[in-house]
Formats: sequence, C-alpha cells, structure tokens
Amino acid sequence: MQKKYAYFIAVAFLLVVRYGVLNTQYDQWLFSLGYENAAYFISTMKQNPTFNEFVGSWAMPVFVAMVLAYWVQGGVEDATVPMHFLLLPIAYIPFSIVATVLMTAKFQLNYLLVHPLVILPFGYLYVSLWIILIWFFEKLRLVG
Repeated sequence: MQKKYAYFIAVAFLLVVRYGVLNTQYDQWLFSLGYENAAYFISTMKQNPTFNEFVGSWAMPVFVAMVLAYWVQGGVEDATVPMHFLLLPIAYIPFSIVATVLMTAKFQLNYLLVHPLVILPFGYLYVSLWIILIWFFEKLRLVG
C-alpha cells in the first residue's frame, strides 16, 4: 500500500471515531460484553461538552472532507501529504473557531486561547500515534 493511502485512512478514521462514539450504542454494547471501564469511558466522552464541541460538531466532518478532497484532487504530490498531515491540528484551529462563531452567532476572545489549548495537544497526540504506526508499517514493509 502506498504511504499516501495510509494518511488517507488516518484522516478518515477521525470520522469513524466520531460516528462510533456519538451515533452508535457502542458504550452499551461494551457494557453488555463486560467491559465496564471502556463503556464508561465512551459514555463519558459522549456526554462531554468539550468533546461534543470540538469533535461532535459539524466542523470535524466538513474539515475531514475538505482535506481528503484536497489530497484526492491530484494537485498534491504524494511527497507533501505527510507534511500536510503534520499540520492538520494547526489548520483545524481557525476552522474550529469559525465554526463555533457560526454556530453560536457570537465571538468571544477566549476562543483564541481555548481552541489552540484543546486542539493542539489532542491533535498532535492523534497525529503522533499515526506517524508511529505508519513508521512501524514501513519497517514491516507493509507501507511503501
């Protein structure tokens, strides 16, 4: 598999996580199987207002669709996709701020502080996990 497709999967997996947590009864299914801790974690994420604001709003699927469309359009070289992937949390910050302003119809100065403080650590945690996974797959020669 090409390395570019691994990054496509990494970005599209954000939608899988969003849909799995918010739109399914995954927490109840885990609870019925006896995984209480995981079920409570998923249930807590589902009810967390910060998670719902940054991942559960319409901004995340639109952002993911725009990134994937930009990469698919053909104007992007395969060598630049890893660099774009590393910059995704930074690019999501203004997108999230604009989406919040459009949803609430008001602008607050704390958006300029809160959004980077939430998005950057969790965004780079997600990105770094995928970078390590892709590096590992490269060493196994599954991704080339």
